[in-house]
Amino acid sequence: MELCNFKYLRSISPNDEKFVTQMIQLFLKNVPVSIEAMKNFKITGDWNSLQHHSHKIRSDINCMGIPKVYGNIAKQIEEYAKLQENFDLIPGLVLTLETILLQAYIELEKELSTYGINKKLQDTND
Repeated sequence: MELCNFKYLRSISPNDEKFVTQMIQLFLKNVPVSIEAMKNFKITGDWNSLQHHSHKIRSDINCMGIPKVYGNIAKQIEEYAKLQENFDLIPGLVLTLETILLQAYIELEKELSTYGINKKLQDTND
């Protein structure tokens, strides 16, 4: 089962494959950073960072057409961070999110390869 659906992304950028590939590259670059920050929450206890990164991931999930159930996990983490509650539930939710996003990551790298592009951000001044 494929997780990513590019219908939304293509709807906001009709006939602009360069935009689509740039958005995929940004996802591949930024999501691992956010996941790591969220995983570090257990050590840092930084509720603001957790809230920021979970909100950011929600946007990324929506943009890549990943099913809403996973966006809802990020939303739940964001809400817990906002209320500063359920500290013990957060690591499991982050792990679930990380697992599904790793699968999406593989799909997105494959999608980029169909354009003959690697995951590095390409020069946008072409």
